[in-house]
Amino acid sequence: MQIGFMSEAELFDRTSYYHRYQELVREVLTAEAVGFDLFALSEQHFMHGATVPAPECFFSHLIPLTSRIRFLYAIALTPHQINHPLRIAERVAMQDLFSNGRMELGLGRVNTTLTIKAFGVNAEETRDQMMESIEVIRLAFTEEPFGYDGKFFKIPHRYLVPKPLQEPYPPLSMAATSPEMQQKAAELKLGSMASASFFGIDWLAKLAGIYWKGADKVPANGAHSFATLLYTCCAPTDAMAREIAAEALYKTAEFSLRGYARLAHHYPSYKYMLQADDCLEKIKDVDWLINESGTLVCGSPETCIKQLMRYRDIGVTKALLRIDGLGHKRVLESIELIGKYVIPHLNTAYRRPPEIMEQHSAR
Repeated sequence: MQIGFMSEAELFDRTSYYHRYQELVREVLTAEAVGFDLFALSEQHFMHGATVPAPECFFSHLIPLTSRIRFLYAIALTPHQINHPLRIAERVAMQDLFSNGRMELGLGRVNTTLTIKAFGVNAEETRDQMMESIEVIRLAFTEEPFGYDGKFFKIPHRYLVPKPLQEPYPPLSMAATSPEMQQKAAELKLGSMASASFFGIDWLAKLAGIYWKGADKVPANGAHSFATLLYTCCAPTDAMAREIAAEALYKTAEFSLRGYARLAHHYPSYKYMLQADDCLEKIKDVDWLINESGTLVCGSPETCIKQLMRYRDIGVTKALLRIDGLGHKRVLESIELIGKYVIPHLNTAYRRPPEIMEQHSAR
């Protein structure tokens, strides 16, 4: 299982975005030092208190400051009113060259009505737009020249200049939060970027099962992977972790579920999210929220190991730990505890240099 650090630069205690972004840079450098495999950013717009609207800018700033950690778009939005697929391909290709082949690209629809309405996106077209964008980006990365004639994109023959360093292209994934899209991701030999969405770990296990069953039918030379978003707080003890994060995690769950419910009630293609209404009651039970929502990792290092092993056992191969909204000091503590105690248990492929751990232990 790969372990990723994910953030949305959530503001804490009236911090400005200037200071929060500087803090996040320090958090990423710490994550690399203690052994995280990935740093992931999602593209969010118009979200007061937690937003990185241009992940490509953040990644470009981090690339020369780092040497090992990989960078994952989780996700880049594919409606053409927001991002043309050729611009996504060009950005990622250049970043892949500058980073010495450390980019990964996740693609997806829009998940907030704020973004849908502001950019004039037709929500019922976003799924088809995403599928066409994936086709365009793959062709641009692999064909010379390439062209495309679809419903949303009509591209005469062109050459993508430059091409990415990784061959045939950086790892590609698609957001897949419904059973139907899990099957589609597997068929297309794409990684899946899933989330239980606070609907329960059984829901996540169902999605993973559908994905890996489909992947077994379509050999892909290692291209298949199943990633999930997990809101995370690691502290010295379970009690401390709950004291630090329980209220913030509940507010995040409530905010997310209300947003999913709005999507489900407004747009037929999001109807599978109607279960958000029932989950609003379940998350009031903090034990269910932490242990059964399928969306959290919260506790001591020992507890975090047990929780992550449970996710690994249902088919998760990339755990994207969203450590955010706790204050900079607490975020760093979670990162360092996970690096020191959790990652070595789950991922023996990477061995941290002893001097790095001594430096962080002494801080």
